[in-house]
Amino acid sequence: RSKSHKKVLAWFDQRMPPSQAGKRQYIRLLLQKKRHKQAISVWRKLFRQGAKIPAEISQSMDKLGVRPSQKDYKALARYSLRRGSKKSFDRALKNITGTDRSYFQLLSLAYSGANNFPQELKKQSAKWHQAEELWTQWAKALRKKKKYKQLSAFLLSKRAKLVKERDRQ
Repeated sequence: RSKSHKKVLAWFDQRMPPSQAGKRQYIRLLLQKKRHKQAISVWRKLFRQGAKIPAEISQSMDKLGVRPSQKDYKALARYSLRRGSKKSFDRALKNITGTDRSYFQLLSLAYSGANNFPQELKKQSAKWHQAEELWTQWAKALRKKKKYKQLSAFLLSKRAKLVKERDRQ
């Protein structure tokens, strides 16, 4: 069995498993071999994809003193928004602190193509008024939802310059 584990580990070392199940198995093998730094790296990838982390892996990470960081929660929030996973996004948002939480709430509005996005943005920090990510995602959502009248008005406004050329077409 240990010989087959060595082969599987050698295979995974050369090729990151594409599936979440494969990544979980890879983490287990890395932990068995005390390759903690690599196990943590793969765990972060898995966490940021909103994957279910088995209890034994979570316990191992706890013993190593590893906890999700704000950066991990922000990555999970963005991933969840791209995938349309409200449950995963809400879990991430609950753990995002400070003004970043408000930013991600706005980003969620932008991803949804909410009509009130520009008005809600006006209530927030002035630095966010120029945030390319917010405007780009809102424009993409308007296009996806076929809200062409709103999209046209936006693209003709001064704010359209905040969206990259490729995303304006």
